[in-house]
Amino acid sequence: MKPTKILLPLVIASSLVLSNGVEAQKKAEDQMNAVVNIDRPYKPNITDAVKIEVTPEDENIQAKKPEISYAAPLVLYKMSPYKGTMKAPPAPKEKQEDLYHCFAKLGYGNYNNIYGDFLFNTLRSKTSLVSAELKYDGGNGPVSNSEYSNAMEDIYGKQIFGTNVLDGSIGYKNSMNHFYGYNHDSLKNIKADSIKQVFSDFTLNANFGNPLAKPGQVRYDFGVNYCNFTDNYKTAENDFIIKGDVSQLVENNKLDITAMYDDMPLSYGSHNISRSIFRVAADYYLDYTGFRACIGLKTAGETDSSFSQFHVYPDLEGEADLDDKFITAYAGVTGGLDKNNFKSFALENPYIADGINIQNSNDQIKLYGGFKGSINNYTSYNLSLTWQSYQNYVYFVNDSTSHNRFLPLYSNTDILTFHADMGYNFSEVFYINGAVNFRNYSLTDYLSNTLVVTNNHLAEPYQRPGTEFLLTTKYKVNDRITFGADIYDWGQRYALTLLDYKERKETGQAGTTTTLPNILDANLNVSYLFSNPENVARAGNVYAFLQLNNIVGSQYDYWNDYPVRGFQVLGGVMVNFLK
Repeated sequence: MKPTKILLPLVIASSLVLSNGVEAQKKAEDQMNAVVNIDRPYKPNITDAVKIEVTPEDENIQAKKPEISYAAPLVLYKMSPYKGTMKAPPAPKEKQEDLYHCFAKLGYGNYNNIYGDFLFNTLRSKTSLVSAELKYDGGNGPVSNSEYSNAMEDIYGKQIFGTNVLDGSIGYKNSMNHFYGYNHDSLKNIKADSIKQVFSDFTLNANFGNPLAKPGQVRYDFGVNYCNFTDNYKTAENDFIIKGDVSQLVENNKLDITAMYDDMPLSYGSHNISRSIFRVAADYYLDYTGFRACIGLKTAGETDSSFSQFHVYPDLEGEADLDDKFITAYAGVTGGLDKNNFKSFALENPYIADGINIQNSNDQIKLYGGFKGSINNYTSYNLSLTWQSYQNYVYFVNDSTSHNRFLPLYSNTDILTFHADMGYNFSEVFYINGAVNFRNYSLTDYLSNTLVVTNNHLAEPYQRPGTEFLLTTKYKVNDRITFGADIYDWGQRYALTLLDYKERKETGQAGTTTTLPNILDANLNVSYLFSNPENVARAGNVYAFLQLNNIVGSQYDYWNDYPVRGFQVLGGVMVNFLK
């Protein structure tokens, strides 16, 4: 029996039996490139939401095909943690090429940076797929006791049964870093093991639906996910999700109903906390010539060991084509409950403390509007203005007892965001995309169950930048040589180091504030194809790559007291094998 026929049922069965996990996290390489992504404030184009093809292209079985990207982190750790950020215009999709049966990428750089990635796909099939990936990235940090490593293993399977699709995955990630944000001149005898942090992330996912159903038939999609997330300090979080979506297309309009239950118990040693979220949403999409709209309602109920709350949000959006090809106006009113848990905090800020107070962020109302469109066949743009009113918006501050660890603080916050992006995409040969965000934070009530201060609001939006800027480009010189570059900038930010309880009571102040200066960073990359371009379609290819990160060489602090690595070089080879 072929290995494919054995592996595929095992992968899918494992996901179904063990079930559930938190939403699958992005691949490590995606996280490394997340810095050049700024999230859009408006929903995906409603037109896309109501289009249902008899055989949607996305549901054809396609093996994983690695991009010619550069895996060295832009900085030592993930650099795009803020909620509500926006995506720059996407790079143009390349033409469908032969899929690779096997892919390997190896690299080495300064800071003793070692990178390896191995990906295996079963051969192209119309009805089934199994893929497996192993990845490692590790090296030294900018100072002593700042070594890090990230390791990932993932197996994915997919099977089509007529109009139904069953897919599942099982994965494990291990991330190691150190709490090196201390005074290295005065504390010279600290051992690396005493400040080491290790996050273990085990996930299982399974989904079953009928995306290939004929127009007019009821469509459904059901999924279960499970995640076990632990750290090096006896913190353990389980996250079990069960979700479902049912939709019906009537002429050009669509009714969509979704529901999800998320149970996420958390334990700090012997202390156990029960947390859960239950969501239900109903949306009706209207599609007319030159005008599209969504009319809906969303609800979310949240509970933990000490309280229970129920929220209702409008879900209204409309967009009109002022000019068929060049300009579309859009506006909407919505809201939602942003899920926060220990895993989401650790992925955003790897220097998070354990035993923290975790609360969800309630986006009570979100008003937005803008214009998007194209100037010509190659140039697109988007301009938007968004106002949000949050309960429990999250800020990170340095702990009073362990300054090299961060605590979340929550404040009611109104956020006004202006976003602009523009992209010039000339086929697969050249693109240049830019985006900018300007944010104004208005902090009102300061909310905390454990940190009491006299004044009732935080002075600054700690660790959140008021401005973000991105410019990214790629140029394919010829069939062998490709260049790329990224430039990004974060505006001035503020950091808070908490005072101890006695000092807070005496002064009425939360702590001491530090101004973090503007950040400017830039990257360059190049790849060279050794193989004969005419033979690539038949035999695969061999590339050499070189990535230069932080070419400015500034060891700035993104997280307060944590300098990033300076100028970085990573070079190596990539090999793709066809069937």
